[in-house]
Amino acid sequence: MNKFSGGIVLWLFTSLAYADALEECQSKSESTPDVSECLEQNEKLTFTNLLTAKAELSNLLSKWEVMDEYRVGSLKALNEQQDFFLKYRNSICEAEYYFQVGGTGSYNTELNCKIQMNIEQAKYLQEKINYIKNY
Repeated sequence: MNKFSGGIVLWLFTSLAYADALEECQSKSESTPDVSECLEQNEKLTFTNLLTAKAELSNLLSKWEVMDEYRVGSLKALNEQQDFFLKYRNSICEAEYYFQVGGTGSYNTELNCKIQMNIEQAKYLQEKINYIKNY
């Protein structure tokens, strides 16, 4: 895989996921359960992409030709950052669920929130991947 292919895959993936998955799923679904199913699939896909980007970055960092202090420190920081991100994402998106006051779209709002945050985190990780590849 060349140094640009990861970015192209992420760009293509993000384009397919759309800026607002909720709108996209609503436009192609006939009922709230159909919207939920569409969003669940999108959330799984964006989360898988996020985990793939994290694994790729971890792999690159483990082979990074810098002083051990920086290599080890960057891996530790990446793992801590990912754990913090997931806690933050879950908390923010749970709040979005409750802000809907139990309406039929509460679950869908929560899923859409996770999708958007997964996409943004994957973009961040892709930037770091590109940096390490070009270092």
